Amino acid sequence: MRYDKDGFPIPVEFEPASRVARDAWVDGPAAVPGRAADRPADRPAGSAAGPTASRKPWLVLAVIFGIIPAVVIPAALPTIREVVVQLSLERARETLVAGLPGAVA
Repeated sequence: MRYDKDGFPIPVEFEPASRVARDAWVDGPAAVPGRAADRPADRPAGSAAGPTASRKPWLVLAVIFGIIPAVVIPAALPTIREVVVQLSLERARETLVAGLPGAVA
């Protein structure tokens, strides 16, 4: 029985992949549960079934929706504020010219 860093027992089902692979090498590919004997034991590094295949889309989404806006928005805020102020002043002048109450002079 193995124990983790806090002293809790680690069940046999959670054996490291290296130990499972080592056992499969000794006993043959059919010894690994869920693996057919005719299927190769190792997949190419960039295959879609690899562990990094599911992380890549999340990384791209994190960059698109997290990092890029965090850099672009603070740089664009002064320009956005200036446009809003100019539009507000233009609307106030039009209201003043029209003679409506509430216009800013």
